[in-house]
Amino acid sequence: MKISLWEIEPFNIPPVANEEAGTFMKHLSGNETFEYVGEKRPQSMCIFDMQYDYPNHCYAYGLLLSIDVDTFYSICKNVIHEEIEPIIKKYSLGSIKIEFGGDLNEVKIKQIK
Repeated sequence: MKISLWEIEPFNIPPVANEEAGTFMKHLSGNETFEYVGEKRPQSMCIFDMQYDYPNHCYAYGLLLSIDVDTFYSICKNVIHEEIEPIIKKYSLGSIKIEFGGDLNEVKIKQIK
């Protein structure tokens, strides 16, 4: 199924800084789409790795989650950092890579299993 980025609520976790993630996301309109394979529609995207060096090649890796950001933060509010990974794995629907800049003429988005 085709999914538009505007349908997925983005958030980031360390080591990705909020400012860097915000600057990266400003390059996206939200209308970009990607082909998603899965039964459950993703609600959010947890960005865990990123390189922003525009106009050079930029990328972000994220996990597609079955829960929205508010639910994620509610579940994790009393959890120490080391305990977040099992929670993310529990709600993960797969991974995504977003790229732009460098030799790319347009934003490239791909689901990664």
